Amino acid sequence: MSKKTMKMKRRKPLKRKQGGLWAVVIILFMLLCASMVWIGFQMSGENIPSFGTTLSNDTETGEVTDEVTDMKSAELIDGTDGDIDRPEPSFTVKETEESKVKDTEEPKAEDTQEPEEKETEKDTAEDTTAKETEAPEPPTGTVTQSGEWNLLLVNRWNPLPADFQPQLVAIKGGHQADARVVDALTAMLNDCRAAGLSPAICSSYRTLAHQTTNYNNQIQKYLNRGYDQAAAEAEASKWVAIPGTSEHHTGFAFDIVASYDWTLDETQANNPEQKWLMANCYKYGFILRYPDDKTAITGIYYEPWHYRYVGLEAAKEITERHITLEEYLGAN
Repeated sequence: MSKKTMKMKRRKPLKRKQGGLWAVVIILFMLLCASMVWIGFQMSGENIPSFGTTLSNDTETGEVTDEVTDMKSAELIDGTDGDIDRPEPSFTVKETEESKVKDTEEPKAEDTQEPEEKETEKDTAEDTTAKETEAPEPPTGTVTQSGEWNLLLVNRWNPLPADFQPQLVAIKGGHQADARVVDALTAMLNDCRAAGLSPAICSSYRTLAHQTTNYNNQIQKYLNRGYDQAAAEAEASKWVAIPGTSEHHTGFAFDIVASYDWTLDETQANNPEQKWLMANCYKYGFILRYPDDKTAITGIYYEPWHYRYVGLEAAKEITERHITLEEYLGAN
């Protein structure tokens, strides 16, 4: 074997050794880089993302958030004080859980609580205006009951006669009504549905005991907000009829809302169901009992959901003249 061949054979082991060293160096370098990246995440306070996690960038803070771990469930808010009757919608096809009868809750109407939107933490006796605390003055003129059952006047100055007995029958949705108005009520709501709308009764006949509970609860709410007893009673009576003076005792009055909106405040008037009812209720013998500009006469704030049966003739004249039942009967 020549010397040249022997030298070549000696160099091969050296090259293998050098190649192994380079491999070790590269591996150490990669480990060093990985360590520096990990240390960087730790110093910046960021969590190292894991596989299967969706990341999103918060544009306001510039932070990367983990949508899987940071997601929160939304809280459903009823939007009421919890005192509204939520019975099954009467004369409607679609029924929902929240429209089922709840005997422990009270409807929010002329004899229910003030709409929540009107209540604030700052409402106290000190910042109460005269309008909020003074009860309406009795209407001028003499009101004589006509003797006709459909024109019976019931308000704060004319309580229900002690011997009054409604001719009650059960109607759909767990409600009761005077038998003499059921056909007209059914026809009105069926025609409203036929127009593509969805009306629902949320309150009908109420007992004296039911009304007393409503009234006392409303007074307590004002007492809790800082009103004295007299002021609480005066303001409560504008939203909750004094027991014995509510039209709901007669079986002739109904609170009707859109089946998808049980909010009993002035916004109810914006629903197409209310617009249809206001324009057409007189054709069935009903009137909107508490218009928005007649509080001084009726003693009750605007209620765009409260309809009262008075008969075809009276309903037509009251609607056309834009007057109230009080005015129709001589209180003006």
